[in-house]
Amino acid sequence: MERLKIHQYISFYEKEESRNETLLKFAKLDYNRIQLLYRQVLAILSRWSRDFNVTYKYPYTRDRIVEAYVWALGSICEPKFGASRLMIAKYLQVETVLDDTYDAYGTLDELYRFTAALKGAMLMFKELTRGYIIEAQWAKNAYVPAFDDYVQNGLIVSTYDVLASAFLLGMKDVGSRKWYGYEEEQKRGYSPAIVECYMKEFGVSKEEAVRDIDKIFVNAWKDTNKELFLKPRSVSNREIIQ
Repeated sequence: MERLKIHQYISFYEKEESRNETLLKFAKLDYNRIQLLYRQVLAILSRWSRDFNVTYKYPYTRDRIVEAYVWALGSICEPKFGASRLMIAKYLQVETVLDDTYDAYGTLDELYRFTAALKGAMLMFKELTRGYIIEAQWAKNAYVPAFDDYVQNGLIVSTYDVLASAFLLGMKDVGSRKWYGYEEEQKRGYSPAIVECYMKEFGVSKEEAVRDIDKIFVNAWKDTNKELFLKPRSVSNREIIQ
């Protein structure tokens, strides 16, 4: 994990005779500040988990909220992605409940009905439950599938698609003005930004340009997600995300 490496570097640098005390001080302040941020998000998740009350409502499943957050933190350690880490950890806990329901709790008949009841769920969760029901069928019938079948289904139940969706949901700046840096570029006297070009070409105000470009960015993200997750292709979602 990147932040743990930084802690190790600080420990090594602290022993250097030629160390810069000011640099060392700021390194420690930065490390402690980011650690506090991580702990605050974990506190939010812990409260959410208590409200979710996993161990009481679903005694057969695992409460993995701390493990899920550490996993998310190991994948995305940048402070600005706190919302994405929050979403990923929550998704992982929900996936754990689903996984344990299919693996260790329901009968096949119950699982068929449960899967049917989730038809109105998000597309990624629908795909995930489809993979889980296939695994349940194999397990209940003591069936050993062909290797390729196992691998293909494994790509679904590995949850990479769902976690990618969680990451995108946590990116609050999607479609916002921060994406094209109009205000910052104007202050620094940079070359024309996209907002300015749009204003000049279409004869609209800054507010109208920002509104229209927001729509363009949002639609572009929808198209990207559609291409990434919905269209058939020879490359798996897992390979694309990696």
